[in-house]
Amino acid sequence: MGILNLDRGRYGHDASLLTMPAEVRLQIYGILFPRPIYKAREIHQPVQPPSLADFGKPPAYGDHAPADEHHAAIVSACRQLCHETQLLYLENTIFHLVGIAADPVHFGEYTAHLPIAQKRAIRHIVLTARISHLRALNETWNSIPFGNENVFLETLTVVPRRPKTYGQGYAEVADLSQCHTLAYILTETLKGLSNVGTVTVRNEKCFNNVIWRLTYRSVVFRIFKWCGQLCDLRFKENEDEEWFSIRCATSRSRLDGLTVHKKKGEDEWNDVLQELNRLLEVGEDRDRVNQ
Repeated sequence: MGILNLDRGRYGHDASLLTMPAEVRLQIYGILFPRPIYKAREIHQPVQPPSLADFGKPPAYGDHAPADEHHAAIVSACRQLCHETQLLYLENTIFHLVGIAADPVHFGEYTAHLPIAQKRAIRHIVLTARISHLRALNETWNSIPFGNENVFLETLTVVPRRPKTYGQGYAEVADLSQCHTLAYILTETLKGLSNVGTVTVRNEKCFNNVIWRLTYRSVVFRIFKWCGQLCDLRFKENEDEEWFSIRCATSRSRLDGLTVHKKKGEDEWNDVLQELNRLLEVGEDRDRVNQ
């Protein structure tokens, strides 16, 4: 753990890590541990509860052993260090929720065993769900993530899913319907959403590129039509990787203890009017190329 070279005459003993205030130790951990400290592996197949036949086999969630370059082993030095760093792990872990977890009732069941301090430490959530399940965002969340007043998120990532369209003749109609439904859900949610820093929506083979562009443009237009230049949301899009982000809090805002700091690439964010003009210019350029 090491001994710090401090004035022994002043303190009367050698100052070690445990003699520092817990706040200072947490800042040291934040510098020492890489990001993310723990990264859960995504599961694309249903996970069955373990049975007696699975005894001795590796878990279905995969190997989550920390990488060699991680220095988190220091927290196992004693119970005090282990206890005070639990919140640090929660703050830097990306949690993946699927299906009906968007509903506040089911989210409450998943987190019922967590103390309030641990709920407030959760900072990053990836929500993968069908568009029909995402209706909970604007219908039952009541403008706070998962309808839980103890959840303060820095990032909320939404990965929409849709049912398979078997009738080729109606596939385009179904895609357009799902597209407008998703745009409506996101717009109504963002109108009053609090306790969230940034909302990112990723297209992972849900729509083709044309429908995906239409989804984002519909979101921007709906928000502009709602409040115009008075909107304090900020927008960013990556057409190549097919995702867009909407920042709900500016770099100087504080959401009940959640501070969103100014990051590198801050100038890449556009307000709603700038983003709308950019999308119109991109659309005109694309039309010229097609002609």
